[in-house]
Amino acid sequence: MTRSCKLLWYLVFQLAFVRSIFGRQTRVPLKRITGKFVFPFTVGSLQDDETSSTVNAPETWARTLNAKQQVFARVPAPQEEERSGSNDDLSRSRRNKKYSVIYQLMYITDLSIGTPPQPFRAIVDITQSNLFVPSWNCTTNPHRHEVEYCLFHLMYDSAASSTYKPELTPATFIITAFILGEIYRETTSALYDSALGLARFHATNLYNDFNVASPLENMVQQKVLNRNIFALKHPRTDDEEGELILGGADESFVDSLITLPLINTPADGNDLNFIAFASAGWQVAASSLSLDSYLDNGPLQIPLPNYIAVLTNGYTNMMFPRQMAHQIAEHLDWTDWLDDFSCEKRHSFPNVTIALGPQQHRFVLSPWQYMHEVVDPEGRKRCTLPFHPLVEDGEHPNYILLGAAFLASWYAEFDLDKETIGLAYRDDY
Repeated sequence: MTRSCKLLWYLVFQLAFVRSIFGRQTRVPLKRITGKFVFPFTVGSLQDDETSSTVNAPETWARTLNAKQQVFARVPAPQEEERSGSNDDLSRSRRNKKYSVIYQLMYITDLSIGTPPQPFRAIVDITQSNLFVPSWNCTTNPHRHEVEYCLFHLMYDSAASSTYKPELTPATFIITAFILGEIYRETTSALYDSALGLARFHATNLYNDFNVASPLENMVQQKVLNRNIFALKHPRTDDEEGELILGGADESFVDSLITLPLINTPADGNDLNFIAFASAGWQVAASSLSLDSYLDNGPLQIPLPNYIAVLTNGYTNMMFPRQMAHQIAEHLDWTDWLDDFSCEKRHSFPNVTIALGPQQHRFVLSPWQYMHEVVDPEGRKRCTLPFHPLVEDGEHPNYILLGAAFLASWYAEFDLDKETIGLAYRDDY
């Protein structure tokens, strides 16, 4: 989103939101939605430096969005479903493909702001530190395309709220906000109106002009939570319902919870998207990554000496330094990071094990956990591989990013007082 349009969007956090959870544990339903960007078939090769930018790279999104090839209504006729078997069948299927899809998974809930309440649909993101909603002022923008963009969303009408105040007060604070719109504008922005940020720290953004506490920080500072923790059980598909628990936890996982101490290591460099994830405060130590045997390849062992794992549900996949991503791709005989395939083939893929924390706890993910189930534009259930290379990873040689492909596989508990993340195995996989 351009900076001029940025000035017409506002971050709004009402005291009413805090009061609604005061002194108690609050359970909030969580849904998954999948945005799709469809464009003529392109091999997103992990082996070719020219085509290996990840979907989170601004330059990749800019190229695809400027092409204006969101062709949901112009998808070619369905190809015959690939047969079960080896990767030779998958290779034949790729040669027959006429379009590619970038899937963007988001976790959303409904919230309301103002008196009387005005409803919004918000993404729940542990690496954003803001609560924003679009304002009716956005419709006064002289740029037609920006006005049309605003009209896709529910908008906050300050004149209709008796508790609105136009400047910082104990009851309300409002600040101009950068919306992650430039990478979502044509693809997923219409699927939500707002964002509920649950970053532990003040997360860096591209403009670096957020100077207020996050909703989570405010809840802690104002002591409105029963306990300074929150928990997430992400839905596995768009048809399931998950849960966000504010101020409490799911006691059924208490005996199986593996607790990891958080570490605070600043990240710098030019990759502002990665820095935004890393600065949110959800970092743990990582020590190794391994994949079981696959096809004719024996087990793949990758040591991670002094590595840091950044956890997020704001990014769909997992990201690794480029050389490491190449190793994984070679092990899986995989050449196209944009590819999707029949979920019937999922059983043939190996388990992935990631060791985290100072005690090197081993978290084993089966293909049913780390692969996302999505529905393609033709209505077929498909699965995707989540292993992507980091952009400009030379500046972050000792980082890996564990996105929703990892985090949604576990029940996750975030304790702000103890500065820990707890993960527990879910028996619904």
